[in-house]
Amino acid sequence: MDIRAAPLLMPVMSWLPLAAAVVAAQSLAVAWCIRPSRRQMAISLGMLLAADVLLVVLLRVCVAQMGRMDYSESFPRWRWHFLTLVLIAAGLPLPLWVLALKVAFAGRSRGPAGASAIHPIFRSALVAWLLTAAVIVLAGGKFSFIPRSARITPLEVRLTGLPAQLDGLRIAVLADHHIGPLMTPARARQRLQSLTAARPDLVVDLGDITEIDPSYQPEAARIVGECAAPLGTFAVAGNFDVRCGTDSLREELRKVGVTYLENEVRRITRDGAELWLVGLGDPWTGWADLDTALTGVPEGATVIVLAHSPDVIEEAAARRVPLVLSGHLHGGQVVIPFAGPVVGMSEFGTRFAWGHFRVGDTRLIVSRGLGEEGVPLRLFCPPEVVVVTLRCSND
Repeated sequence: MDIRAAPLLMPVMSWLPLAAAVVAAQSLAVAWCIRPSRRQMAISLGMLLAADVLLVVLLRVCVAQMGRMDYSESFPRWRWHFLTLVLIAAGLPLPLWVLALKVAFAGRSRGPAGASAIHPIFRSALVAWLLTAAVIVLAGGKFSFIPRSARITPLEVRLTGLPAQLDGLRIAVLADHHIGPLMTPARARQRLQSLTAARPDLVVDLGDITEIDPSYQPEAARIVGECAAPLGTFAVAGNFDVRCGTDSLREELRKVGVTYLENEVRRITRDGAELWLVGLGDPWTGWADLDTALTGVPEGATVIVLAHSPDVIEEAAARRVPLVLSGHLHGGQVVIPFAGPVVGMSEFGTRFAWGHFRVGDTRLIVSRGLGEEGVPLRLFCPPEVVVVTLRCSND
């Protein structure tokens, strides 16, 4: 199956619970607050059902379409989809309010006796709805003025042919710091406080270490260098690092003991067993060259590819690379419950926004990353450090 194929409404169960919850809440409001007659109740619920299902389906279609876009070609179109998505989400309670106003005006036209058609608490419903939405955003979001350590996401990966000496090796995966005016060095260090307790054997940084301003490179490199591990710290460039200059980044990382890889390979040994780290140039800007990077790697060796973007997954799977570590997509950065992530700067859209995937014999792990791009907000998509533990496969 072509992994680019992202069915428009898949999975169906991802949006049906949202539709059911919205319809149930509004039906209860109609039944207990507006108190219509039985016939009016049936008509009202039918109208609500039709309007709500339509809005939820449109919401899911909109998110799915955004997730299928290649942002290098269609970002303006993505912005229109995002605006539509916001309007749809804001409009979910609209059918209920229209119905309430209709009943209210009908009650007034019948005089004081009909005014009781609307329960008094109904006037507070809109305020409650808005307050609930604000609580959800605050609970699921991450704003720039609220410093917070990144989550540690433990993940075990079983690899066929992994030497027994490497069983249990722990790799801390960092990605997408975006250190700059928004993600200040102080905030970046705050995000990495949780890494100390993870005690990794190896640290890899998957790029976008800085934002656009290259003056942040020295301090950003020091922050990466502080994430030391017994087997070393390695880094590759992201698309923002390419814009800032990879030559200067390599030099700054060298000063703090971090090995920068650009279509290069490094052999790591533990107890006589070999692990080959293959660091690629940034795939998003066209600098990745997997064939060159794999030159000299023995057949059947345990290889881990470090690539800023998961766009290399097809090529890696064709070369039967055991494991690819990536970032770049920020997990979507903004995730709509039951609908999915809305940001996916990848040729696969949001197909590989975050998580653990298997394509052929190749494992792909995509980190949500540590920073933000564009807006100081993460909604239902907290920053993370993935700690990968390698295990020998029983296959």
